[in-house]
Amino acid sequence: MDAITVAALERLTTTIGDLLSALAPAPAAQIVPLQVTPTGLGGYVAPHHDPQGDVIGRRIEAHVRLTISGGTPQAREDVAAQAHLAFLALSGAERAERGLLKVAADPSVEPGAQANTRALGFSVLFEYIHVPTEAGDVIREIPINLDVG
Repeated sequence: MDAITVAALERLTTTIGDLLSALAPAPAAQIVPLQVTPTGLGGYVAPHHDPQGDVIGRRIEAHVRLTISGGTPQAREDVAAQAHLAFLALSGAERAERGLLKVAADPSVEPGAQANTRALGFSVLFEYIHVPTEAGDVIREIPINLDVG
């Protein structure tokens, strides 16, 4: 797996964790990447001028399964409602800022497979854009050494 894909998966995990950080008790999140594709043309998005290098991106389609454990049944339902709001009530600008292109509830997740738990799921489409932090190798000039003799 290339470094950009690893960074994209780490950022997705961080983004999901940030969305859930205000919930108490915080649900356990399981992120299952279904597909990772390059953004732009083969991963290339644009040139970056300062520092010089390429802007590269990845899109991740994933299922997110949240499991809420412990507490009373009402407390678990309250946390589930808050989790739905945390994911689905984001404005378009807030989603874009976090790299979330699409967020939808996943009704296929069984609500309570185990005793004293509540589960819910979401389908997400996440985009990660990597901007260079130090100058990369940029071809400034192509020397032409032709012998026409």
